[in-house]
Amino acid sequence: MPTDWESLKVRLPIAKTGEDKAKRAELWKQFNVAGGKSLALFELDAGIQKVLECEELFDAKPAIRKAHVLAREINPRGDKDNLEFAEFRLLLVYLKGLMDVYQMFTDIDRSKDKALSLEELTAAGPKLAEVGIDIKDPAALWTQLKGTNACLEFDEFSDWAVRQGVGGQDLMEQAAAFDQAQHAQVLEHLSALSAAGDGRCSVQILVSFMKRLTKPLQEHDVLMLVNSSGAATDGQVVIAGFVDYLYG
Repeated sequence: MPTDWESLKVRLPIAKTGEDKAKRAELWKQFNVAGGKSLALFELDAGIQKVLECEELFDAKPAIRKAHVLAREINPRGDKDNLEFAEFRLLLVYLKGLMDVYQMFTDIDRSKDKALSLEELTAAGPKLAEVGIDIKDPAALWTQLKGTNACLEFDEFSDWAVRQGVGGQDLMEQAAAFDQAQHAQVLEHLSALSAAGDGRCSVQILVSFMKRLTKPLQEHDVLMLVNSSGAATDGQVVIAGFVDYLYG
């Protein structure tokens, strides 16, 4: 019999109790029909549809994919593509949180084109305020989150919403740990731009570097970030201050 999401999410075995551990082990067996050591994304999809019998969750493909990716990150030595049992509890935790984010996203997405326009994000102000999120400048937020895309898609929206607490404490902690690691990595890379070794580089050197990234930024976008950071004086950028602004 099909299960609605609201009924299912309170029954997901995500606690660390002996009872829920046993339920997770049984659920893993039902999902992992091949009996292997790991669970592929297509097996997760099939388990949600055939074992959990929740079409609402099954249809939330962006949330499923993101939960699958995030859960695998806790074990860097594990399978790069598939999910292992040690990661299964966190997968369920992330599914629960990201499904709440996905439902918010689809409610805001009035055109149902799986992307948010500026008008849709602006109109969502009251709905977001209900969960304690106050957007003072929707246009600036929309521009920041969408990056070089034409509209704001779920992946970018969920990254932001999770950091606002929409998906629960576990996802917030995961995001905080990720941000901390990224902060250190970006600081290390950008510090290499300081020819004098004083933690500074010219604005133009920073612009040139940012334009060569895997996801490059346009010069005007980099200059906007530099100016907003308050870390630039007389054409020189204090690298640590700029990175603190990016991850602040």
